[in-house]
Amino acid sequence: MNMFATLENSMHGRIQSIIRGYIISSQKMKDEDVITERGPCEIINDNCQHQIINNIKARLDISIDINKSNYIAMDGHHDCAGIYEDDETQRRYILNYA
Repeated sequence: MNMFATLENSMHGRIQSIIRGYIISSQKMKDEDVITERGPCEIINDNCQHQIINNIKARLDISIDINKSNYIAMDGHHDCAGIYEDDETQRRYILNYA
């Protein structure tokens, strides 16, 4: 099986490396695509920034259809410059996405 992940990350670099390391080690992924956006969990949850959502979907389609990604992860993190929500709200956004 192709162990390939798609990481839908905050654009903040410190979070990307943490998420990447965790997913690759815990899920035994061999490779990944990374989609970055400011506060992706909020954007998708609010479902009002359609141009950004369509762009995210297009990149997900490429990752899934062409690169055969079989795992998708999305992050949210404390002190995000793009989301002014508390940690619990971000968790809820991510769980709604799952």
